[in-house]
Amino acid sequence: MRNRPLLTRIFPPTAAHPSSPNPSPASGDLRDPVPVIALHGTLDSPGAWAPLADGLRTLGRRVYVPAYGDRGTAALVDSVAEVESYINGVCTETNSDTVDIVAHSQGGLLAFLLFTRLANHECERFSFRRVISVSGSVGGVNLTEISRILGWWNGAPARWLMGQALADQIAVAAGKYELPAANTAPHLRGRKAAAPDWINVISHHDNLVIPWSDTAQSFLPDSQTVLLETELEGRPVAHWKQQTDSEVIDLITRLLA
Repeated sequence: MRNRPLLTRIFPPTAAHPSSPNPSPASGDLRDPVPVIALHGTLDSPGAWAPLADGLRTLGRRVYVPAYGDRGTAALVDSVAEVESYINGVCTETNSDTVDIVAHSQGGLLAFLLFTRLANHECERFSFRRVISVSGSVGGVNLTEISRILGWWNGAPARWLMGQALADQIAVAAGKYELPAANTAPHLRGRKAAAPDWINVISHHDNLVIPWSDTAQSFLPDSQTVLLETELEGRPVAHWKQQTDSEVIDLITRLLA
């Protein structure tokens, strides 16, 4: 218990109510065979995605929400490997080699890192069809005075507060985290079809994360951006409320269609 990040001991995980079952081909209520993987962010848990998951299931989508990295506080490299293993299991269970991703905050960064990891294999085990990154920290966390202090001593204060994941995201923003080079290897050239339909849902009122980066743009030059305030007629939604906000859920559902 003492070694766990402070905030995991103070704030409990989002309560998860009993989820509705996934549709199945046998029952005839499966509308889209591609499974949806929903990734939570730092200091979060699968319960945060329960409203979206239940809504998508009623529309005939199979939804899987992994709990990873001790509530998203583990090192990025460990969480990427854990999520990759989880998706491999989902693909085996559903007999699919393609998934859709919905990701919030750190989940968006994990989705990007996993995409680059897959793109640098000659034989992809699975691929992303569409990724919806909602206020993703693809470019790390915003370098405020507080986050810069948390990054001191190689991120020791960040690790104490919220785990290695926060220290890593501060390092990403500061350009000190080793990110993959753009996928320009000979066997990858001309494989534009392997890139997912990537949509960044961003908010001008969300100052916690940096939703995109030059590195991400080099991998995904055709990514799209959707401004939350435009879609919600000017209404802002706080970073930590986006996964459960009914209008944000409706927007994600439309973008997945």
